[in-house]
Parts: sequence; structure tokens; C-alpha cells
Amino acid sequence: MDRWETFHSGRSGTLEHDGAVHRLFDDLVLRTRIAFPIAGAEYLRAESVVRFAHGARTWETSTYRAEPEAVRAQVDRVSAGLDTDTMPSYGEFLLLADLIASGEPAVRYIRLEDSDPVDGADRATLERQRPERVTPPGGTPVEAQRYGVVVDREQIGTHWVVDGRVRMSDWNGPVSVHVDSAGAALVGLPEAVVTFLREGFESADPRGKATSG
Repeated sequence: MDRWETFHSGRSGTLEHDGAVHRLFDDLVLRTRIAFPIAGAEYLRAESVVRFAHGARTWETSTYRAEPEAVRAQVDRVSAGLDTDTMPSYGEFLLLADLIASGEPAVRYIRLEDSDPVDGADRATLERQRPERVTPPGGTPVEAQRYGVVVDREQIGTHWVVDGRVRMSDWNGPVSVHVDSAGAALVGLPEAVVTFLREGFESADPRGKATSG
């Protein structure tokens, strides 16, 4: 899986495209990068790396970093005493993919807070809900199957699936929309943010100019 999404934070009062998400699953490693504006020209940049065991049914290690908050976390599941029914929140995208493929109504798990995976945990359910028509930002209405992330009876996230693929996700306010190319996701974003989304923190600089994609 090599998946790009436009991100629409709603910070301007409208759901304009002002960030992006990149999800890459390769060799049992799910790497997720997200960036969007938080204040002035400053962007939140976060990267999650979850390594799975053979078959991608159980995770082994998780690392997380977010800037400019200087948040860092790293955990080994077995060493930390975490059960196999736990999942870092960015890893639940694979749970969703499995649920869609299986046709089952729901999966229950312990949802770990990426920034505090040992102490930050909630019982969660990822469940298939009703079909409905949705309109992605700047797009046209589509018929979709809705899936919800429910924690303590509160829905904290929503995914809409079209033809077996996640078309749009609601992040409890902001939304992300699947696009066909990196260029479509990155157009108009600052160069340093583009570099981070493509390559991670090692070569990213929080300053930069807008790129045409």
C-alpha cells in the first residue's frame, strides 16, 4: 500500500486543502506521515512507524514523533506487557482494511495513544455502519459504506468506503480524501512540508515555499 490523501483541517473556516497524509505499508511496516497548519505558517508534522509480525495480525514495535510539540514515543509490545488485542491508533487503518475485506460487522481492540502507548489506552470498536451519500471537499456526491471508530460510546472517527477502498475519513472535524497521486496531495504545500511527507523528519525543515506539485 502506497496511499496519498489530501487533508482539510477546517482551520480557515472552510474545508480547503491545506495538508496531506501519506500511508506506506511495506515489508510489514506501516509508516504514516501527516502534516497540516496549526498557527500562522507553522505546520504540525507527525510520523508513526508500526512494525507488524508475520501476517500483519499483531504489531511488534511502534515509534511516534510530532513537531513542533517535540513529542516522541517508542514501545516494544512484548517488553511493555501489551496484549495482542492492542493497536496504536495509526495502525488501525490496517484493522479497517481487514474488516472491509472480511465483511464482518465489527472488530474490538484496545486503542493506544501514539504519544503515550503504555498508559494511554481505550477500549474501542471499529464497526460497519449504514450506507450513505457523502460529498468530499470540492468533489461530487458518492454512495459509500460508513465505518465508525467508537470509544466509550462516542464516535471519534469515521471512514467512508467506495468499491472496497477508503474514499474519505473524518478525523473528528478535519477530513482527509484519497487521491490518485502524490502530486495531487502535495500541490500548494510548503516545500519543507512536502519534503517531510515524502522523506520524514531526517531531511525536513519546517520552513519553505509553496510547491506546484
